[in-house]
Amino acid sequence: GDGSIIIIFTPGHSPGHQSILVKLPKSGNILLTIDAAYTMDHWENKCLPGLVTSSTQAAESVKKLRKVAKEKNALVVTGHDPDAWGNFKKAPLFFYD
Repeated sequence: GDGSIIIIFTPGHSPGHQSILVKLPKSGNILLTIDAAYTMDHWENKCLPGLVTSSTQAAESVKKLRKVAKEKNALVVTGHDPDAWGNFKKAPLFFYD
């Protein structure tokens, strides 16, 4: 909860892809998977994202992020999951409050 931002190397979608762990004082840890996991189906290993440069790296990156999420007790925000957006606070209910 110190406000730090940690970049996590998550290749697979693209060779240099990165995901982000944000440590917020009140909201806790938030893991932004970006394109490492487009949706919760990708997050839960039900399928791989459609656009990847390496299926092996994509699967390994999701596994790595699941470990981070568990260790840091992080809220997971996937990159493109319209079904999940209803579960998140939105402006003006800022996460840093």
